[in-house]
Amino acid sequence: IGLTIGVATPILLVALGTAAAAGPAAPELEAAQREGKPVLLLVHDASATGMEGARDVVQRAAALVPGGRTVEMDRGSAENAALVAKFQLGMIQVPMVLVVASNGVPVNMAVPRGVTPEQLAALVPSARKADYYKALQEKKAVFVLVGRQEMPALAEARAICDQADARLN
Repeated sequence: IGLTIGVATPILLVALGTAAAAGPAAPELEAAQREGKPVLLLVHDASATGMEGARDVVQRAAALVPGGRTVEMDRGSAENAALVAKFQLGMIQVPMVLVVASNGVPVNMAVPRGVTPEQLAALVPSARKADYYKALQEKKAVFVLVGRQEMPALAEARAICDQADARLN
């Protein structure tokens, strides 16, 4: 993917909201990805302590930028075994929040008792930055071009990156 991020490009937060999850988390994550919504995935199991505080932080973070999803996942549930393996959540400290970008790519993690709602909301990437993370996850070449829009050499540098991208990807 040809992606250039300029200094003048605004990095905006993709909106988050809340949605309760009962049972397997996969359908909720798939629905959010289809709709282009990021997810704050609250991972826990029977040993997790401080869940009320964790839920509060996640819900308050979601309220800062409404519109997306908050999903809870019990990693001890057999229904969630595939997601636990996919996201490698078997040995993490719980409760933990996994930030899943709008394109379904896991991009950040945070211990709920260690962050403020504002810090948690700031971990959600823009849709453009999510594309960058997806390309990295797919082991594609990614070119990050930094400059001001008014720089004369910026158009030439962008063209060179596009040519290299076409050859590599």
